[in-house]
Amino acid sequence: TNGECVACTAGTFKSLSRTDGECTTCGSGKYNPVTAQTDASACVNCEANQDTTGSTANDHDAETDCKCQVGYTPNTMTSTTDCVVCATGLHKDAVSNEVCTTCKPHSTTSGSASAGHDNPGDCKCVAGYTLASTGQCVACAAGTFKITSYDDRACSVCGTDKYSSQSATSTTCNSCPAFALTSGSSATDHDAVADCKCAAGYTHGASGQCEVCASGMYKAIDNSNDACLACKSNSQTTG
Repeated sequence: TNGECVACTAGTFKSLSRTDGECTTCGSGKYNPVTAQTDASACVNCEANQDTTGSTANDHDAETDCKCQVGYTPNTMTSTTDCVVCATGLHKDAVSNEVCTTCKPHSTTSGSASAGHDNPGDCKCVAGYTLASTGQCVACAAGTFKITSYDDRACSVCGTDKYSSQSATSTTCNSCPAFALTSGSSATDHDAVADCKCAAGYTHGASGQCEVCASGMYKAIDNSNDACLACKSNSQTTG
């Protein structure tokens, strides 16, 4: 100022003598609380898992400018300034000492590395839920299931002889009653126990269960509660 040489401010340094160049701001993840520093070594590294933000001297002139990196949050279990990875189900995508943010409903994070907690996109749907076009995790529809957690894949339709009549907890499908099975490949073909119908050779009996056709009777159709048919004249079934 006014042609006079002034000391480099805290947060900066200048190593070249006999030059009028500007002082250099400490780099990312470094700070310097002392004025008139002549070497880059005066810039001190932040503690592990911490970083600085901004490019002005004021952003690097005190240890308090060091804040937890993305995916990390202050350790509330100790009195120290150390940063720890966000817990399961939490994320943080900014350098700050704020607490981690809870994932959207019915989603979670995975792993113990910060890379699994440093973005809202790290939150994946839990078992029984799938990612909708709205970006939210929604319950698997009745007739479908999803057994895996921490993924956004679509729910799968229950298999043959299986059904699921409820959503929200559809991580597995129920087995049809004995000698009954389902048919079709859509969710509506597997969304109620009523979709389970008697296999070939069985009919829906008075007990409400599938019963084997009586002697001299048959049924060739699968997935049907139709009555068994009488054999043609002078013919018989066996077994």
